[in-house]
Amino acid sequence: MLLRKQWPPTGAEFTTVVDGTHVRPWIAADAAYPLQPSVIVPFKGVHLPDQKELFNYCLSSNRMRVENTIGIIVRRFPILRQEFRFSSELLVNQIIVACCILHNLCIDWGDYDFTEDEEDEIQERFQR
Repeated sequence: MLLRKQWPPTGAEFTTVVDGTHVRPWIAADAAYPLQPSVIVPFKGVHLPDQKELFNYCLSSNRMRVENTIGIIVRRFPILRQEFRFSSELLVNQIIVACCILHNLCIDWGDYDFTEDEEDEIQERFQR
């Protein structure tokens, strides 16, 4: 769900400086999506060179980590499971950001809110 009317966002506040270069935000997508300036997809094909295989592995690992994190946050905050019926895009963004901040505080305070099996699975995925 993209809440912005424009993607990618524009303006200096949406760039990050890496080694002196301004980098705009991007979306990590799977191979079903086309490559675009703001969408990064894996290389296609079999028997790819090692560098491309490594890139695909890292992209996929990061995308799965993000998907898992979103799932955890949605389980913790049921309001995120339903369709937002607010007229204010800003309010929707604030609700999502508030849930993320509260989730991080819960983690910092040791409240993982997972079963032991789920926590073991999550830890195992993050150690790869």
